[in-house]
Amino acid sequence: MQTLTVDMPQSLRAQLQEYQNEQGIAQPADAIIAALQTYFETWSPATPRAPLPAMYDAEEGPCEVIPSFLESSAPAQTPK
Repeated sequence: MQTLTVDMPQSLRAQLQEYQNEQGIAQPADAIIAALQTYFETWSPATPRAPLPAMYDAEEGPCEVIPSFLESSAPAQTPK
């Protein structure tokens, strides 16, 4: 774990204290971690990420399949 020093305005400190009391968290550092974790679980980016490019395109060339990514546990079959 890393150490981070945070300077908070009094209004934010008061909100953190209220959150800490509501959640029954003893340590202020634990309350900060819990508040950030809760925030990031509901947060989504304002601009969506670009879709990932296809690694292999069947129309452009051979399509390669890695067996570990197959949904079924059946062995990969090679075309005849």
